[in-house]
Amino acid sequence: KGCPHEQLRINVKPRHVKILYEDRDRFIKNHILFEPKKVPAIILWKDKKYKARIRLKGDLPNNWNTKKKFSLKVELENPNGINEMQEFSLTKFAERQFPINLVMSKQLSNMEIITPNFFSYKIKFNNQNWGLMLAEEQFSDRFYEKRKLKKSPIFKFTNEIGMKIGIHLATKYRNKKPKEILFGNIENLSKNLSRKQGVLEVD
Repeated sequence: KGCPHEQLRINVKPRHVKILYEDRDRFIKNHILFEPKKVPAIILWKDKKYKARIRLKGDLPNNWNTKKKFSLKVELENPNGINEMQEFSLTKFAERQFPINLVMSKQLSNMEIITPNFFSYKIKFNNQNWGLMLAEEQFSDRFYEKRKLKKSPIFKFTNEIGMKIGIHLATKYRNKKPKEILFGNIENLSKNLSRKQGVLEVD
């Protein structure tokens, strides 16, 4: 009550909500997010409607192991978007180490290093109060345009695939000895994950 932050209302049809929860159950079972499905949604902000596609977001269970207020990735059809964001994520504040992330982002921006914008919103998901969540701008065409930047490739240096392989194997083969899973499983799983996620492996 009395919270000054803007409200985002996310409306999703029941059959599409079911898909999100089926994904959530699958991820909880496997302890990792992999190939989340996108579903259509309508987002209301400042008396305007925005068509969007949303999906679950976040590699680890802390992002989606609760029945509400799970992390979402939002992609708007309107390039002008919400607070000039065409794509953004919604997460719990703890998952972004709030307020450290905002302090670091502000400092980097002062040093003229390109950083995403952050906004706090009151979220209502199908009229269910999710409370405050943190919106983090994602890279998109609009991200370049409003910063007057020439569009160019974005590179991500990460060991995300290795992490997912480790979590998957630790879950699937929890009761087996290491020597029973080493031969063939790691190589095959690595190729499968890399192909499905569009990762380019360079020797």
